[in-house]
Amino acid sequence: MTANEHQMSRDALQMVNAAIKAVDPNIAVRERLSIECENDQLMLVAKSEGAHELTYDMSNYDTIRIISFGKASAAMAL
Repeated sequence: MTANEHQMSRDALQMVNAAIKAVDPNIAVRERLSIECENDQLMLVAKSEGAHELTYDMSNYDTIRIISFGKASAAMAL
């Protein structure tokens, strides 16, 4: 293989890895949701691109249930 072919192989591998990371449900959820503590209150913060953050005061809820559908739903719920 030539140096150019090696570089093309490395570039292709980087693109594949970036695509896999972009659709990984665990990464997607961790990048969009976070738990923060504000004034002794537990807050769930949902971030989205191009929109404002949504913040939920978790003390307003006694029980949280997750209902999900689809192939990635179990991984996203975890």
